[in-house]
Amino acid sequence: MRIETVDAVSDELSSTIISPEWAEVCRGYDLANLSDVVWVLRDDADSPVFVVGVFKFAMVGLMPTMWIMVCKDFYKSPFKNLRELRELINVPLNIYKKLEGRVNKKNTIAHKFIRFVGFVPEFETENEIIYRLG
Repeated sequence: MRIETVDAVSDELSSTIISPEWAEVCRGYDLANLSDVVWVLRDDADSPVFVVGVFKFAMVGLMPTMWIMVCKDFYKSPFKNLRELRELINVPLNIYKKLEGRVNKKNTIAHKFIRFVGFVPEFETENEIIYRLG
């Protein structure tokens, strides 16, 4: 797997994202402009497997927030891709030292996923559980 930095989430790239709602967010808001940095993680066939970014808030004291979107080719080798993502998570962690992740309380799969990557639950809001890494 290789990681590349991208300047924009193109329509072609957003069309590979599994969740139609999040693909629309990518197209409609251009997450690359809203994020401090965006990476695409590609498998050995050069297909996108994950799109990962970090929002760095301007307000002092707020932790950078990581977002991860799963692409359709993730399912070609899910266990291998998860293991490699777990290793590649060090790239943003080396830049930001501490990261936050937010997951809707109802999304049980996302909770398992974010814990596997290494985040630990920190506190809850009305609708989300806030995770921290680093």
